[in-house]
Amino acid sequence: MKLNWTNTTSLTLNYSGDGEKTEEDKTDYNHSSSTNYGANFSINGSLEFLGHINYSASASISKQDTKSEIMGSGPVPLVSIDSSGTYKTGYSPVSFMTSRRVQGEPVNLYARTEATQSLEAGNFHFDFDTGIEYSYNKNRGKGLITSGDVVSSANLPGSRALNFHEVPASTMLAVYHEFNTVYIQNKWMYKARLGGRYDYMNKRYNLFSPRLSTAIKYNKEFEIHAAYGISYKAPSMLTLYPGPVYYDGTNMSHFNNNPLESMAIVTTEIYEPENDHLKPSKGKTL
Repeated sequence: MKLNWTNTTSLTLNYSGDGEKTEEDKTDYNHSSSTNYGANFSINGSLEFLGHINYSASASISKQDTKSEIMGSGPVPLVSIDSSGTYKTGYSPVSFMTSRRVQGEPVNLYARTEATQSLEAGNFHFDFDTGIEYSYNKNRGKGLITSGDVVSSANLPGSRALNFHEVPASTMLAVYHEFNTVYIQNKWMYKARLGGRYDYMNKRYNLFSPRLSTAIKYNKEFEIHAAYGISYKAPSMLTLYPGPVYYDGTNMSHFNNNPLESMAIVTTEIYEPENDHLKPSKGKTL
C-alpha cells in the first residue's frame, strides 16, 4: 500500500507596540501606550490512507496591555467605586487625572480531523465526509482596570471594571458527517447531499444541525435546486457573563469654591444581569 503524507509545522512569534503617545494642549491631556506580543504553533497535513485524511491543530497565546491617562475637567460629583446606595459626597478638582488599563491574555486551542472516501458503482458516484472538531478560547487577563477618582456619569450606565479571567472559557466539540451522491444517465444528472452536525458548546448546549440539498440538471438547458438546513450560533461568553452595570445619578448638587460649603447627594445602583438562561440563535434555510 502506497502511503502519501504531507505535513507542515510552523511557529510564529510576534510583537507590536505603538510606544508612548502624548497629546497635550492648554485644556486637554491624553497619554497612551499599547503593547502586544504572543506565539502561535500550528500543524497542518494530509494523509492518503483508506481514503483522504486532512488534519490541523493550532495553539496560540498572547499578552495585550493598553494604558491611557486622560485629564478630566470638573468640578463634578464623586461617586462610589463599588458600592450601591444614596450618600453625600464631594467634588473633583477643576482638573483631575483618570487612568484606564486593559490587560488581556487570550489562549486559543483548535484541532480538526476530516476523512473523505469516494466510491463508484455503475452510473453512481458516492462521497463520504466525516470529521471531528474542537476549540477552546479563554482570556486569562485581568481585564479593564481603572484608577483615580470616579466621577458622576450623567445618569448613564457604565462599568467600573471587567475581569476577563472570571469569564469561563468558550469551548466547542463537534462531529459531522456528509453523504453526497451523483447519478448521471444520458443527458440527465441527479445530485443529492445529506449531512448532519452535532455541536456541544460551552458545556451547556447540545445542538444538531441537519442539512439536505438536491439538484436535477438536463444538459445545459434546465437545472433546478432545492435545499433545507438548520444552523445555530451560541451567545458569546461576554454576553452570558457581562459583569455588573453601574447607574450613577445626582440627586442634589451645590458647589462652592469653599469645600466646606459644597455638597452633592448621589445615588449609585449596581445591576448584575444573569444571562445564563440565554439560548443559541437558530436559523433555517429553505
